[in-house]
Amino acid sequence: MVLCDAQERYVYADDEALCYKHLTSNMVPIDDTCKRIPYSTIEFVGPFNETQFVIKCSKRAFTFQGESEEMRNKWIKNIAALSGCSATTQICHKSTAMGQ
Repeated sequence: MVLCDAQERYVYADDEALCYKHLTSNMVPIDDTCKRIPYSTIEFVGPFNETQFVIKCSKRAFTFQGESEEMRNKWIKNIAALSGCSATTQICHKSTAMGQ
């Protein structure tokens, strides 16, 4: 998965947060501490376009890109279930403001 303002990341869910790590040039996760997006801070998750989705948190937003629309929708549904936040898999073309 790609964190959209950067390069590909290894992304996984643990019990309390969505986690991501940098990858080596060989696409192997670097064994340093992961960056964490605590579920308790997630307010909304939804699509940005056909393959990208946005996680809106209390203090910032993260945009990720999946491999397909199907994969994007799976991530949205799973993150919403883990965090208890509001979510949609429908792209809203009327507004570019996240979570509105």
